[in-house]
Amino acid sequence: MAAFPTVRHSTKSVRTVHAGIMVDRAEDGVPRTRSLYAADSYDFQVVLICSATDRDSIIAHQASEGASAFSYTWPDDGVAYTVRYAGPVEYRSFGAAGLWHVSVTLAGVAT
Repeated sequence: MAAFPTVRHSTKSVRTVHAGIMVDRAEDGVPRTRSLYAADSYDFQVVLICSATDRDSIIAHQASEGASAFSYTWPDDGVAYTVRYAGPVEYRSFGAAGLWHVSVTLAGVAT
């Protein structure tokens, strides 16, 4: 299990928490909740502005770890997550000095 490459994230990167809480209402309108998951799950929309070398390392990482779980550290809180790729690596030229805009979707749970 090779960890996700260490690349500087853009401020447009987003972590979404799925607590798995379902709300039902009783006959008198009182809300009742129940938890569908034992632990919260997370989706990460990782946006990177990086060099062609970093882009290639991310593409190579998906090629080798695409079907496996791997370690990923969310830079905002430093917490390690066990994640999988939830879509393809998307990239396009940023136009400035050989930089690339890379977008990756990951899904997983806190380790």
